[in-house]
Amino acid sequence: MAYQSECIYTILRKIRAGKYVLPAIQREFVWNEDRIYNLLDSIVRKYPFGNMLFWETKPEKYRKFSEKYHSEDDLYYFMEVNTTQTTRTLVLDGQQRLQSLYLSTFGTYDNKLLYFDVFSNPERETSERRYEFEFLKPAEIESINIAAKTFTYENIDAFDYYVSFQQILESSSLVELRKSIISKMKVDIEGEWNEDIEILVEKNLESVRDAFKNTLHLSYFEVSDADIEGLSEDDILEIFVRVNSGGMQLSRSDLMFSIIALKMERDPWEMFGELLRKLKRKYSSFDFNKDFIIKCFLVIHGLGARYEIKKLRSKENIKAFEEKFDRIGESIMSCMDFITSTVKIQCDGILGSYNALIPLIYWIYHQKGHPSIPISEVSKMKYFFYIALFTRSLSRYADSRIDRLNRWFWKDINSSFPLEASLNFIKEVEGSIPEISELLSYNLDLTLNILHNGVVLDPGFEGNKPERDHIFPKSLLKDHYPPELVNHYANFWFIPKTMNRNKSNIPPEKYFEKERAFNCKNKELERKLKNHLVLPRNLDLEIFISGKKKDFPYYEDFINARKKMIVKKAKKFLKY
Repeated sequence: MAYQSECIYTILRKIRAGKYVLPAIQREFVWNEDRIYNLLDSIVRKYPFGNMLFWETKPEKYRKFSEKYHSEDDLYYFMEVNTTQTTRTLVLDGQQRLQSLYLSTFGTYDNKLLYFDVFSNPERETSERRYEFEFLKPAEIESINIAAKTFTYENIDAFDYYVSFQQILESSSLVELRKSIISKMKVDIEGEWNEDIEILVEKNLESVRDAFKNTLHLSYFEVSDADIEGLSEDDILEIFVRVNSGGMQLSRSDLMFSIIALKMERDPWEMFGELLRKLKRKYSSFDFNKDFIIKCFLVIHGLGARYEIKKLRSKENIKAFEEKFDRIGESIMSCMDFITSTVKIQCDGILGSYNALIPLIYWIYHQKGHPSIPISEVSKMKYFFYIALFTRSLSRYADSRIDRLNRWFWKDINSSFPLEASLNFIKEVEGSIPEISELLSYNLDLTLNILHNGVVLDPGFEGNKPERDHIFPKSLLKDHYPPELVNHYANFWFIPKTMNRNKSNIPPEKYFEKERAFNCKNKELERKLKNHLVLPRNLDLEIFISGKKKDFPYYEDFINARKKMIVKKAKKFLKY
């Protein structure tokens, strides 16, 4: 067992031939384009880019490197079963780097191939990239290269001329490659051909090809089965986790997923990937991951919410996870339908804590038949969920509190949601449950979410992004009222980003007068203000804007009036 070196292109060809593969215990690919470009630049400049660890063995399961990557989707590797017991080399450490290089050489990134700019400037500052690579679509190349027709050596950084990276590596002769590329460039570049250009192009092509095909640049440490004879599967897993500290470090949940991947009969990448894609398609404003699904199983199976590796070392627990996985997925989907439609929480920015979902998923999972919420229980569950979010009773000390709720307050689950027991749990951990009027001050965004009947904080158009706004500008109030009154929830609403920028610190009566003049008719503005509980139902718009009513709209009168309206709406929304 000693460190060895091999040219990068040779290793990549072995990957293409299926000799080098990934173990079942690797994480998904996470590198972006910019990071890949930096890696390629480092290689051509002969910078070290880390050692790798390989293991020559006969794995029961493994995964192949991918030739296609789409940045919008997580790259999940599907499991292969080694039925012929063929010897293969597992990449224990170096997946992210080798996957990046493999996509660059033989694959696509967002349906784009990798190209090298032969006008790369080796004389740039050390801190900058000297050798420029870019993933592009073949149709883009001609329009980019044609812009180089007026190229001058003095302005080298202002021009690009791209050639296929794969062509550079796969050409049988560097001489023929240079001849072919330079001949085409002489046609594309107008005017007299400069010898300096030819020298630059030849040197750049030679540097790239030499770095990947000739230089013994990739260092690795390879072990065989004979070297680790007698080690258990858990020992191998521990080796893997420790050596990965040099690359994309594994979290505890990554490790737990690794154990699942090793011991499941079904392909966990396919199982988790399919469920996560479903969640992303239907609930795009939320961000679910493997960790959440694993935690749901741990709670549902009675293992406790805390991530502990020992919980999944048991084959019986892994088998149970496999058997319960589909129903867990259905329970999560059912819960999210309830959260987005009835609870009116449309994004994770308003939700705040994913842990707060787990008790609901736990209860839904244990319903008879298809996991769902009976109509009779909807109001009770909505009330409990909002109280839990306002008090943060399931956000702080989440693992222990989730376990406590399930074990002691939800001992017997039936079709009736245990609201009284759930509220008793919140009272015990928080000391009490305040009145609604006080609770609303605990979480401003949650309060405004009720006021606005559901808010999406990440809309498609940035200008429509909702922002919290002081109806009476803070700058006008700070010298006259204490902070708790200036920042009272009754002085806030959500308005679009562009509207908020235009509003600035204009007093409300002047701003609404301006809105009426430029954007709204009188009735439309009045309806808008009343829908947002800015204008009391019994108050005329003209009186509100002009301030002709006695002592109105002085700030404290406004706050008291609007507070009553918001509390009334919240009580109606949370009624059970």
